[in-house]
Amino acid sequence: MSFDYTPPRWWAPVLVLSALIGLALSALFVAVLGYSMWQLLQVLSGPGQALLARIDVILGPFRLPPDPAGG
Repeated sequence: MSFDYTPPRWWAPVLVLSALIGLALSALFVAVLGYSMWQLLQVLSGPGQALLARIDVILGPFRLPPDPAGG
């Protein structure tokens, strides 16, 4: 019993096109995520210092004690 199936001619270009679209969407997602992280870093290093200080005060009682081994 032989299996002689030949896919249609449009199958390969559609596969390549869908792979390129997937790569483009992945690159766009990584770019947007990177830009968002950059913006967050800019805010927290500048005007966000007051926000970080407030969060530090709120979470202060829940902070773990320092490691006696110094690690």
